[in-house]
Amino acid sequence: MLGLSVPSASKLPLPSIKPSNRSRQNLRSSSSPPNPNFEPLNHRLIHQLNVGHLHKAISTLDLMAQKGIHPDLTTYSLLLKSCIRSRNFQLGKLVHTRLTHSQLHLNSLILNSLISLYSKSGDWAKAKSIFDNMGDMRDLVSWSAMVSCFANNDLEYEAIVTFLDMLENGLYPNEYCFAAVIRACSNAENISIGKMIFGFVVKSGYFGSDVCVGCALIDMFAKGGGDLDLAYKVFEKMPEKNAVTWTLMITRFMQFGYAREAVDMFLDMVLSEYVPDRFTLSGVISACAELELLVLGKQLHSVEVGLN
Repeated sequence: MLGLSVPSASKLPLPSIKPSNRSRQNLRSSSSPPNPNFEPLNHRLIHQLNVGHLHKAISTLDLMAQKGIHPDLTTYSLLLKSCIRSRNFQLGKLVHTRLTHSQLHLNSLILNSLISLYSKSGDWAKAKSIFDNMGDMRDLVSWSAMVSCFANNDLEYEAIVTFLDMLENGLYPNEYCFAAVIRACSNAENISIGKMIFGFVVKSGYFGSDVCVGCALIDMFAKGGGDLDLAYKVFEKMPEKNAVTWTLMITRFMQFGYAREAVDMFLDMVLSEYVPDRFTLSGVISACAELELLVLGKQLHSVEVGLN
């Protein structure tokens, strides 16, 4: 257990048990009647996605539409995920249009992907509309995606309310949901709520098992509460760290004016065999300039140029 003083999480409407996974509708249950062109075109489309040719896959999707056929939900799911991964949101919206014209009965897997698509494209209102219309089809992934959507679009209040609504509906947060709502609490207005959620995180066990949750907590205490000491205690207590965690802590030291501590942490990072990236080096070079460590600063600048 952490040796940190945290507020009680008793005021949060915690669910008593973790819900069982809801059974998902068979992805192929709503497919079109057999068509001689369906199998070869659908197989071609999937192959194009597998080899990373998203635009060719979209062309095949258009060809299928011209022939009056459409992929099954499995293929549509793959298309949407490829568009999201490549951040090609316009193509993703085109896939959504084709999906709407197909008149297939959408399941939670597809709808969750659509929430993610519109969330990451910045259209939180469309994501919320899809979420609201899901009704009983909403699952933990749906709720987590919506909390993350609001948090990422600077709608912190909506993110926190959605998180609390999720608890009221009996769902138990996962690490992605915790990280999202903690981001929403990374400001002076919501830090008190964030501290209550921190108590929940510690009791849930996610603090010790997920790097993203730990990073979100570091940012919450540093940015939201202005408490660099507590942020550093979170960093120290994290059983698992990566280069992003180290870089985040180095950056926060610099932002608070602790240049010496930033350089010391960088040296500890290197000794711990983590590889710095250009963001790490940029922060440390600024610290070297402030401390007039010209030799080290020049050496690190040479490494940064090589990375770029």
